[in-house]
Formats: sequence, C-alpha cells, structure tokens
Amino acid sequence: LPGRGVLEAFREAHPETHEARARELLHALLFTPAGLLTPVDALSQGERVRLALALALGGDPTPSLLLLDEPTNHLDLAAVEALESLLSTWDGALVVASHDEDFLEGVGVDRFLRLG
Repeated sequence: LPGRGVLEAFREAHPETHEARARELLHALLFTPAGLLTPVDALSQGERVRLALALALGGDPTPSLLLLDEPTNHLDLAAVEALESLLSTWDGALVVASHDEDFLEGVGVDRFLRLG
C-alpha cells in the first residue's frame, strides 16, 4: 500500500465496496476528506491502526470475528471514541486483549478472562 492514498489503498483492498461506503467507514474512523488523500506511508502510527481497522471491517461480507490486541494503543481520545462507536454497533464477535476497561465497556464486552 505504500505510495497510495488512504482511500485508494482501501479501494484497492476492497474493490467490491462502493466508494460512498468506503468514505463513510473511513470518516467514522476520523479520516477527513483531505486525509483520504494522505499517502499510507506518511500516516502516523495511530492513523495506520485506524486504516487497518477500516480494512478489516470494510470488506463484503464483513468478518464475523475480530481479534484485537490492545486496539487503543497509539490512538488519541477522539480515535478511541470513534472506534468504540463503530465497534459497539458492529454485529460480529469480538475477542479483545486490553487494559482499557472503559473501552471494553464501551464496545459491549460482557465476558472476561483475566490472566495474571
């Protein structure tokens, strides 16, 4: 994906997804219209995490299971809230490794396996 803009990279990974749906999903993960043109290799770590989540959720059909390992790392508060909002309405199953109990509550995790 290097050298490609955010929207172009998404569309290349998911050519079956209508561009309006791609823009909607990327916007939900806080990519502005100008940010959709940002080259992937120029993204911050947090932006890369958000793009990776969009790529994971953006296909047709969407996955029925997501495995997330510390998904809030490298995200600012607004991005964490956007991710919470997106995942709280998602119909699939989640397995999340996280120390962020507020995030876990926000996405509706109701079963816990505590290690340590």
